[in-house]
Amino acid sequence: MKSRCLENNCDVEIILAAIRKTQQSKPRNNNEDIISLKKAIIAIADMADISEFGAKPEKALKELEKGQVKPAIKLLEERKTTENLSHIGAFARLFDIKKATIAYRKTTEIEPDNLEHLCCLAELYAINKDETKAEMIFEHVLAKTSFSLKNLFSIFNYDNKFYAAKAMSGLSLVFLKKRDLKRAEWLQYRALKFFQKNKNKEYTGRCFENLGIIYRSAGKLEQAEVMLHSAVEVFSDMKREDAVADCYGNMALIHALKDDFSGSEKLHNIALEINININRIESIAAQYCNLGIIHQMRSDISTAEEYFRKAIEVYEKNNSKTGLAVAYTDLAGILHIHGNLDKAKEYMQSALSLYEQEKDLNGTASSHNFLGLVYHEQGELNKSEHHLLKALDINEQINSRNQLANTYGALGLVYIEKNELDKAEKMHLKSLSIEKRSHGMASDYGNLGLIEKKRNNNKNAVKMWKKALELFEAEEPEKHKKQIEQIQKWINES
Repeated sequence: MKSRCLENNCDVEIILAAIRKTQQSKPRNNNEDIISLKKAIIAIADMADISEFGAKPEKALKELEKGQVKPAIKLLEERKTTENLSHIGAFARLFDIKKATIAYRKTTEIEPDNLEHLCCLAELYAINKDETKAEMIFEHVLAKTSFSLKNLFSIFNYDNKFYAAKAMSGLSLVFLKKRDLKRAEWLQYRALKFFQKNKNKEYTGRCFENLGIIYRSAGKLEQAEVMLHSAVEVFSDMKREDAVADCYGNMALIHALKDDFSGSEKLHNIALEINININRIESIAAQYCNLGIIHQMRSDISTAEEYFRKAIEVYEKNNSKTGLAVAYTDLAGILHIHGNLDKAKEYMQSALSLYEQEKDLNGTASSHNFLGLVYHEQGELNKSEHHLLKALDINEQINSRNQLANTYGALGLVYIEKNELDKAEKMHLKSLSIEKRSHGMASDYGNLGLIEKKRNNNKNAVKMWKKALELFEAEEPEKHKKQIEQIQKWINES
């Protein structure tokens, strides 16, 4: 049957534009997402021909014309076929990732061989930071396509090849999160070659962009920038301004890592201007945060604070809990530098509440860690211990090694001040067992020296301090000048 939407000359493109205009805060859409949205819009129009729905489809269409998708979802939920569930997923992805995840999970339970829906589900798990489920489903897709790491180009069916390549690209990003950068690069590069060969511009650009992020994470900054320039070229040809802006933002991060703060600021401003021109609200706020960080790195604390406050204003207007939590975190850090500890705690407590609401374990742990450190500075040792133990519990759950080392070390300092020396020693030894950074290990040895000094064991104290001194001097001694001078003083006085 011909779609009522088409019979009535209902302009799908106008409705799509209205929907996207009201959903600027969410992750950018690729061409597949847009196609899925168009199918969902047409499905709502087709429901007008079914008498049992009465006037509901027409009302849902009118709301869609205003960019409002919730009435359409409510209507689709009245008949949860596989197709309708996928349409719910397409609409919900714009504003509620968890709802979209539930919808696509149900479609894959009904049709376990649907590669499109399996890939969508895996991507949503990745967005939700559930890398374990994302990895499992991406690998399941590869198994379904009879894929092996040698036969991407020999799979006969094009759709199978496409979803195999898409799963490789998605799996690559899971390995990136796990810091398995070699596998991440290998998979992403092979996905890129497939999409290039088949002239799929959308995914070619995305693979270039992903490789840029992977190379940046690996410290291969020149290669990263080459990949991102290639992505900009592809996306510019497609007139994908949102993707171009994201690539410039990623280039800006590379220049910051090179200590080229002027270059980084320039690129962030290019990204900001593009996002303002296309009214991409949440990305505007993110660029304000990035510019704040650049000015913070330049020690221009006042300007950094201005940018963070601009970001907060945008996030608050847009009711973006995730973005707001990050901006509160950044502002708390600036207030801490200013010495305004009570205000810093207030903003970090607000961030903590939002992270907990969003079930963001990394954010929750880092907020508790920050609060523990500030309470320690203020001499409130019991409150400091309370927050640090909360951070420790979460970091142990998510096995965040660097954060674990930081929290063990911070707790060690609290226990030194409380004169609970056995507990303090245990914390610093645990930190040393997982700490890989020279300055972190040096701090632990320095604090173990303090513990031995409190035990009147000067010989062991000096031994620990000499290890600390050696590590600090091996890693950018100018950067650790104060710590080196302090430890040398302790050694001389012992």
